[in-house]
Amino acid sequence: MVRVALLADEFRPDVRDDLARRLGIPVAIEGSAYAAAIGAGRDGAPEIVVGDGSRIRVELATRRRSGDSPLLRATGVGRGVHTIFDATAGLGRDAAELLAAGCAVVLCEREPWLAGLLELALQRAGLEGRCRVIRADAIEVMRSREEPRPDAVFLDPMYAPSGKRALPKAPAQALRELCERTPTSESDLLDAARRFAVRRVVVKRHPSAEPLAGERPPNVLRSKSVRFDIYPPLHGDAEPA
Repeated sequence: MVRVALLADEFRPDVRDDLARRLGIPVAIEGSAYAAAIGAGRDGAPEIVVGDGSRIRVELATRRRSGDSPLLRATGVGRGVHTIFDATAGLGRDAAELLAAGCAVVLCEREPWLAGLLELALQRAGLEGRCRVIRADAIEVMRSREEPRPDAVFLDPMYAPSGKRALPKAPAQALRELCERTPTSESDLLDAARRFAVRRVVVKRHPSAEPLAGERPPNVLRSKSVRFDIYPPLHGDAEPA
């Protein structure tokens, strides 16, 4: 079964063909089976249509939240952190908040069709000057050192050690089900991130989830719905979190 296909009747033929090419997915054929589809929103922008008919939009343009949010405190925004490598970009929800705060963000996503949606969202937001999307495996990118080292690396792993989703939210669950792939080694992911980041690594977890790779963080920031585990880099002097 095809995991993701493009709904032909929701796009003009020229737009449909170009979008299918950019996302690397087929156009849905009548009678074919697929786990989810890419449809058009009211403004024509692509949306993920999941099995129950609900739609999820990948959007990077957002207003800055009032006050100092847990995400911004955890990543160190406003305290010397200006560049962030989002190694598990997904739907781009956290990246949107970081961009709204003025950060420069690199989004890394290895699922080609999802990376394509992020690129389109980036163009709509007009944030190309402060954000890029990389279609690649994050561990390989961080180990290659071909990218400039960021102040912070942000991780929001799709899978928790128990095999359950990291965040029990409907969009995250739908994304997890669509991105069936070989699970990333948590120890490799955390190690690569800590060797790549200049100042800190931040891991977003469910409040009751075990630490990533079973490695206890020296600093933790908790909110009602999530927990941010903060690790120092594995080189030089660690920044106080």
